[in-house]
Amino acid sequence: SIDFFAEVPVPGSDTTERQRGLPVRLKGAEPFQVRRPAPHIGEHSAAIVSDVLGFDESTIRQLIKDKIIGVFDE
Repeated sequence: SIDFFAEVPVPGSDTTERQRGLPVRLKGAEPFQVRRPAPHIGEHSAAIVSDVLGFDESTIRQLIKDKIIGVFDE
């Protein structure tokens, strides 16, 4: 077994979720470890449209309100 799957803690919870790891092992390299869970859908949407596309905060709020982009809401 190459330990393809990893149990990763869920932030704000006492549970874990199973996530895919790295499907290969490199000779002489440290084993791959999943350090944090995968992002939730929409978790980084606002940061991406701000940092990458240069949209200001009011435009982002309008995009969210108009359901053009979604954001993760805990």
